[in-house]
Amino acid sequence: MRKRILCTLLALGLLLAMLPVTAAAAAGNTLDLSKGNIFIFENYYVQTTDKLSVEEADKRPHVQHQGAYYITGTGKLDYYISVSGSCDMTIDSLQIRKTTASAIVVNEGSTLNLRVVGENSLVSTRLTGIYVPESATLNLSGSGSLEVKGADKFPGIGAGKNYSNLGTINIFGGVQVKAYGGANAPAIGGGYVGTGKTPKRGTISISGKGTYVYAKSQAGRQSDSRKCAIGSTYDTVESVDISITNGATVEAMGGIGGGKDDTLKLD
Repeated sequence: MRKRILCTLLALGLLLAMLPVTAAAAAGNTLDLSKGNIFIFENYYVQTTDKLSVEEADKRPHVQHQGAYYITGTGKLDYYISVSGSCDMTIDSLQIRKTTASAIVVNEGSTLNLRVVGENSLVSTRLTGIYVPESATLNLSGSGSLEVKGADKFPGIGAGKNYSNLGTINIFGGVQVKAYGGANAPAIGGGYVGTGKTPKRGTISISGKGTYVYAKSQAGRQSDSRKCAIGSTYDTVESVDISITNGATVEAMGGIGGGKDDTLKLD
């Protein structure tokens, strides 16, 4: 009898231990992008198939959630992810082909800690693949691979075409990245002709043994002075501080640091 009671208590204990995990999943820990655009705010999120601005999404009914997000989705999805605030996110075998916006937007003043699992592809045929503007931070890591492409005159990862300074991009932790910039834009870095704002220095850091970055600019001619794989192009008013350290491997098809005031640190 005592053994039976003990077994019952152990089973109840295991069941209770599982409850927080179930509650977290129900609260939105795992999201399927095929169900619509995802707007993530500090303590809640909104998912909708409607085309909304961040301000409009913030007024919609939302789901309370604290903690990390795990995002999946099959097929080449014409939806995107917007991050406002600080967010820990894992993407797993995600494919986005966005025709009207960036695939992922890290809004100004926000930080996205993005972990990559499996094979992922983020493409924008209109804007930057992953948008990281002034005062935004992208920390990119993980055991998987990520291919990112921007539209003409837009980077794969970085700022926009006009009126947008670059924020901070950190790539580390053994992640495998292939980034492609559109015509006259770097693969990773500032946008083409970044005029109209007070210039501020952006930051790109690639670090860690096992971390691999392949970056290619899509400028029309190999000798085109706008061609720069990582950094800023020659006619932007902003500048980028670039570091490649601690055994990271980088293949830059088009050069590194195209802007006249770009800096490069190798270690």
